[in-house]
Amino acid sequence: MGNVNKAAICDERLVRKYNLPVPRYTSYPTVPYWHDGISECEWKENVQERFVIHNNRNGISLYLHLPFCESLCTYCGCNKKITTHHKVEDPYITAIQKEWALYRELMQEKPVIRELHIGGGTPTFFSPENLKRLLDDILDNAIVHPQHVFSIEGHPSNTTEAHLKMLYNLGFRRISLQKMAWWCLIKQPPCLRRKAVISCAILPALSI
Repeated sequence: MGNVNKAAICDERLVRKYNLPVPRYTSYPTVPYWHDGISECEWKENVQERFVIHNNRNGISLYLHLPFCESLCTYCGCNKKITTHHKVEDPYITAIQKEWALYRELMQEKPVIRELHIGGGTPTFFSPENLKRLLDDILDNAIVHPQHVFSIEGHPSNTTEAHLKMLYNLGFRRISLQKMAWWCLIKQPPCLRRKAVISCAILPALSI
C-alpha cells in the first residue's frame, strides 16, 4: 500500500511540473520566436547560407504538409482542411511544386536529402499517383543520402497497399498511424480492417 501511495505522489508531482501552457511542438521555430524583423533579401541570404552548411555536412531535412482529411479526428489540433472532394489534390501539389522550385533557385547545388517527412492532415488522402508525382518532382532533382530516413503519416482507413508499395520503392521505411485512428478503424467491417493491417505490414517501421 505504501508503494502505491508513493507512486501516486510521484505522479501528482509530475502533473504539477508539466501542467504548463507551452507552444505546440509542431511549430518550429516555436511561436515566441516569430517576428517580422527580417527582410526578403535577408531571408534569402539566410536560407542560402544554412543550405550550404548543412547540405555539405549532413544533408538537409524536408517537411511537406498535406492538410486534407476526409473527416475530423476529435483530438486533432493540426493545420487541416476537412473535405471529401479529391479535386483539391492536383492544384495543391502544383502549388508545392512551385514553392519547391523557388527554393531550388536559391540553392547553389543539388540538395542532398537526408530526412523527408510528409505530415498533415492525412497525406494518404492523396492518391498514390499524385503522391508519386509530388515526390518524383523533388527526388529526381536531388541526391538521396545513403543513410536517409523517409517517413509519412497516414490513416489506416485510407492507407492502401498501393500507397505503401509506391512509398517503399521511393525509399520510405516508416509510417506513423495514430492509435485513435486505429480505434476508429475497429468500427469498420472486418474486410477493411484486414486490408489496412496487411497493407501496413509492407513498411517495417510502424509508429502508433
